[in-house]
Amino acid sequence: MVFPDDHLLMRFIHCSCGSVEKAKVVLETFCTQRSGAPEFFNNRDPLQPAMKTAFEVVDAVPLPERTAEDNQLFLYRLADFDPSRFVYDDYVKMLLLVADTRMLREVKEKIPLPSGDVPIFDMAGLNIRHLGRITLPSMRKYMHYFQVSQPL
Repeated sequence: MVFPDDHLLMRFIHCSCGSVEKAKVVLETFCTQRSGAPEFFNNRDPLQPAMKTAFEVVDAVPLPERTAEDNQLFLYRLADFDPSRFVYDDYVKMLLLVADTRMLREVKEKIPLPSGDVPIFDMAGLNIRHLGRITLPSMRKYMHYFQVSQPL
């Protein structure tokens, strides 16, 4: 995905507490991890069957209003409780697609960067069979990307 250069760079600096040096490291990690995770960043057409299913199974919604502290709220929940329909890699791919779309929307609509992000996970309907469908290597790769290189 191609982002407008200025916005992406400003997002990395903002998320690095104003440190250009830290932002450079995070940006490099961002690019490296995206190229090393084809299961999350290739074939992201939301109209292909696997992605359509991911959007049917999980809701990932940025809420329209920010908090008083200017944090962006995101709601994540199962829309379909059937574990057989939950495919972890497709779920992560969908979440990252939503995050990328959000960043592009900020540019298009000139939305200021939030002070931070607050995820809200509604765990209703989640059971042990859902957890059994998560592969540890994929979870590790996603968590590393999210914690180290996602500019949120």
